Amino acid sequence: MLILTLASSCNNKGEQLPEFSLISLNGTEISSSSLKGKVVVINLWATWCGPCIQEIPKLNELAELFQENEEVVFIAITEESSDIVEKFLAKRNFKYHMITDAKDLAGKLHPNLIHTIPRNMVIDKNGVIKYSETGDQEALVKILSDIILNLI
Repeated sequence: MLILTLASSCNNKGEQLPEFSLISLNGTEISSSSLKGKVVVINLWATWCGPCIQEIPKLNELAELFQENEEVVFIAITEESSDIVEKFLAKRNFKYHMITDAKDLAGKLHPNLIHTIPRNMVIDKNGVIKYSETGDQEALVKILSDIILNLI
């Protein structure tokens, strides 16, 4: 039986976003270098994770708040295959850029990922992780939007 913990066992605030270059589900290349100068909101998640699914409407609300702002990018990262994620997204809308098959990147961002998802992160324009917390929080939209507004 897998138990998802809501307490963070790895805090990477203040660390630099790892170097990466991956192709999103829609075919767009997303790299750490292309994100410089932008505030990046990352959600580490999985299709089988109940709390991850539960927070998607909140994450969509957050993405809608900043949809007109080109300085803010929303990325969802999962270790799962594109086939699994595409089937999931056929039934549910998730307004983040979707990166699948990202086990290496997910592991760099959060080594204990499998035990502590969902995880939301906010990276500043210089690529420094300013926020990194696990768990579906009731006030998630307010918490993340306040952080984003302070960084743009």
